[in-house]
Amino acid sequence: METAEFEALHSIWKRLPLHPPPEPFESMTSYLIRLAEENGLRSMSGFVGLLRISYGRLTSICTFPDYPDPFAVTGLSQITGCPEERLQQTTFMPLALRFGRGTAPHTFQQFLAGSLASGLRYCPCCLAEHSPAHYSLLWRFLALPGCTEHGIQLLDQCGHCQSPLPLLSFPPKLARCPTCQGDLRRGPVRRQSSEAQRLSHRRTEALQMLLSPLPGLPDQAQAKMIGKQYIAKRLKLALLISEVADLLGIDQSVVRDMEQVSKLRSASLKDYLRYADALSCSTREIFDADPNQEALIPLNQVFKLVEAAMQQLEKQGMHLTRRNISNLVGMEADRLWDYPRMVSGISKRLQSQIPQSQAEKIEREEEVVKLVEQAIEQLKAKGVRASQRRIADLVGMTHWALRAYPRVKARLEQQASSLSPLDRHKVVQEAVEQARVLGTSLSYQSIGERLDISAETLRRDKRIRAIIERAQKESRQRRENELVSRVEQAIEELVSQGKKVTVSSVCQLVGVDHRVLERRPQIRELFLVLR
Repeated sequence: METAEFEALHSIWKRLPLHPPPEPFESMTSYLIRLAEENGLRSMSGFVGLLRISYGRLTSICTFPDYPDPFAVTGLSQITGCPEERLQQTTFMPLALRFGRGTAPHTFQQFLAGSLASGLRYCPCCLAEHSPAHYSLLWRFLALPGCTEHGIQLLDQCGHCQSPLPLLSFPPKLARCPTCQGDLRRGPVRRQSSEAQRLSHRRTEALQMLLSPLPGLPDQAQAKMIGKQYIAKRLKLALLISEVADLLGIDQSVVRDMEQVSKLRSASLKDYLRYADALSCSTREIFDADPNQEALIPLNQVFKLVEAAMQQLEKQGMHLTRRNISNLVGMEADRLWDYPRMVSGISKRLQSQIPQSQAEKIEREEEVVKLVEQAIEQLKAKGVRASQRRIADLVGMTHWALRAYPRVKARLEQQASSLSPLDRHKVVQEAVEQARVLGTSLSYQSIGERLDISAETLRRDKRIRAIIERAQKESRQRRENELVSRVEQAIEELVSQGKKVTVSSVCQLVGVDHRVLERRPQIRELFLVLR
């Protein structure tokens, strides 16, 4: 059928003439290409009609390929007859649920940072042998080096002209290079080493599990269950939080996020996979645990870790407090102090300590001052800003412990205020841009935490206040525009289906409470026009 004829008729079809179901672990982009190609669809406008969405929504799908999009899934379900639950499995939705993450593109992008290939990766043998040929969602992940079925490396460019391959191109042609029209099924074959094959098997098993439907648990409960399993595995290996952070080359706060689910949710998928590797266990072992069964941790291992934590704290001149010990061990203080033997051991250690003389305290403070100065110089040499958190990580103490020493506290405050007004404005602007990209909060408190500058200090500077408030206003306007666009798309969808447009039906499609919509004048006007 000619494209023009198709586009004239498809709007009145309830079902596409050819609508095969997705293959197991097929990506959404692959499924769209197959549907478009089999039904003779060749243009972007055809794609818009195919999904019954706006061009703006299609742009979002192209910008965040294979991310869950409720409008695309709903439209696709209606014209293919495939259940929405099955179509969600062609996206990263199961992965988001596994880790208790939100699915807003910018927020989810932060979690997947460094994990996804921006273009197509493929196995030429799979494309040649599988019928129908399709692209696997697993191939999107950079952690997967090769194909376990054929023992070869995944390719990320055309084997004929060496051009990079987009995930979506027009006209859509599966297994064809859009640049030279070369057949990707005849690409070069590069065998994997034995070690790479073992890694591919481990990663394939992990990704297939993570991208499979998840029954049951609420988001936060799922994330906390995962954290408990990581804690149990780490404690069995007698590793402190600080030791894991050094092993992975990440901040201790990221390890705590994976284990205890912090508000900032700074850990990425890449961090979770690397953590499982460091613990010499598979990702499946972490996720297959019974959420209703408490992970058993040998008491002797806990006592050994507490002892190691106390030794480390003493070496750093830090106080033996519940908080400091529990931070290093990675267990909640209340839970740690459930053990009488633990309380007894701490008490004896404290009683055995000889009170420091004034001279010893001055000497210890001098040592910490020198360590802080060395840390500042190291950070300057690396070309990164010497923030209190970075200094504390290099010294091996929390920034609260550092600030317990008056001279050190004064030095840290001097360092924080050493930025010229121009430099301070620059780092605030960079922090604001980063928060925009990651979709995180633009509040004074959040920006201040990123920069180790108090919210009050930020508010006192007129130019900084203007930068942050302008960004907050633009963010509110962007969210407002996005919500209006979603409402318009929902109305279009209801009208195209011949359904009555009501506040209730729109709210259901958009996924927000009616009070949120009714507070916005622009949206109220849309409903008034329809009446």
